[in-house]
Amino acid sequence: MTIKVAKYISLLLLSSFVISCDKELENSGVDLIDNDKFSTRTYTSQVKTTTENVESVRTDNAPNYLLGIYDDPDFGVTTGSIVSQLRVPFAGLSFDETARIDAVILEIPYYYTNDGVYDDNKPKFKLDSVYGNAQTPYRLKVNRVATYLNNLDPEDPSKQLKYYSDKDYELSDLLAEQVFVPNPNDTMIVISRRAEDGTIYEEDERKSSPVRPSIKISLDPDFFTNNFLGDENKSKFTTNDDFIDFFRGIYIQAEPIDGFTDASLIQTNLDNAKLTVYFSETIDGENTPSLFNFGFNNVTANNFENSTITYNPQNNYVQGAGGSITTISLFGQDSEDEIPAELEELRTKNWIINEARLVFNVNDDLSSDFTPDRLLIYNYDKNRQLPDVFGIDGFSGIGGSVEKDDDGKAIKYTFRITDYITNLLDESNDEELNKLAIKVYNTSDAPQSNQDFLIKDYGWNPKRVVLYGSESPIEDKKVKLEIIYSEIN
Repeated sequence: MTIKVAKYISLLLLSSFVISCDKELENSGVDLIDNDKFSTRTYTSQVKTTTENVESVRTDNAPNYLLGIYDDPDFGVTTGSIVSQLRVPFAGLSFDETARIDAVILEIPYYYTNDGVYDDNKPKFKLDSVYGNAQTPYRLKVNRVATYLNNLDPEDPSKQLKYYSDKDYELSDLLAEQVFVPNPNDTMIVISRRAEDGTIYEEDERKSSPVRPSIKISLDPDFFTNNFLGDENKSKFTTNDDFIDFFRGIYIQAEPIDGFTDASLIQTNLDNAKLTVYFSETIDGENTPSLFNFGFNNVTANNFENSTITYNPQNNYVQGAGGSITTISLFGQDSEDEIPAELEELRTKNWIINEARLVFNVNDDLSSDFTPDRLLIYNYDKNRQLPDVFGIDGFSGIGGSVEKDDDGKAIKYTFRITDYITNLLDESNDEELNKLAIKVYNTSDAPQSNQDFLIKDYGWNPKRVVLYGSESPIEDKKVKLEIIYSEIN
């Protein structure tokens, strides 16, 4: 029967007590290790890994959202679209009878860093979280959504309705269609303000405060003139619920131009996203510029489309944003009903498990420049955290962070699953041999308490990596389970 870690600790404490009569406490541990009572060795077990596609992930209430097109030679094309409700700036909003709409601009801030100033002292910005070729233009289209976006689950109104990356939406009016490339200098917009006779009375330069770059999409002013102005439309703005029932929301999607998908996927910051209606009124005979900002409302989600490709079984492909995961079978696991012979054999050993780890090497010949900073390992069959997550070292103790060489190139990911393997080798423990998996880590994957066992189905991180799998012809690159153990001589 396997000696568990707790028994090993008890043995150390007892030995230290006996020795402490003659030696200092700090020396007793060294003597115990060096007195030839224990031998430490490494046992290596082959594992089987496979790549599996992810059909969908949850995308509502995410910290950021993806927009654009990214073509990866090993993972195929990923397209990110955004759907969101809008909210009225205040209840009972109304336009004066003299109002005329000058422009309607949808604005989505980029993630960015300050990169100094230009020669004229204007701020210079560098865009963050842009994946792919930022020089390739693609088409952005904005449609009005016909599907009602429920915030609460109709079957259980006490719960929030979940939105997944493969949800279908019915679309209606086309509000915009324009060619787009990411632009770190896109910080200002000029609005042509018009008098009642249609002439321009002012060129209004608008910048955000603080100044920051953002995606700006000009929407069809005729739609908003026909549906926002006039006495017949006032009831649509009485409350936010009235407005949502009328307008439903917007759907922003990217399309390739002339089939060119070698473009960019952008992580966007929707905290300050807005639709601004710029309009003019005649007050006391004077042309007066004004605006209303419609912010993004409770329901905001992503849609992802990923290519269906055939993966090379010699490698494992791990991709976020509804892409793919790698599953892991240990000890020759091939059936839920049978205990593998290797596991039965190991359970007869009298081992003290010091560490158990899985090491995945990065195939840098195939991996993109957007290697995940961290991967998560978990119990795939039960969709639960492994017990190591709740160990002494906490969530960080299970590992999974990328390890890089001196040139900053990703080389491997190491997962420490000592508690899980220790429990498996102890027949008195009720731990079951289950298939494991690794996925791209999202911040929501970290448990919030010791009772937070389930793996959440969020997935907004678009990074991806190719790992050497169990079928790799390069022997020293294959993934292996290494068990470092001690036993009494």
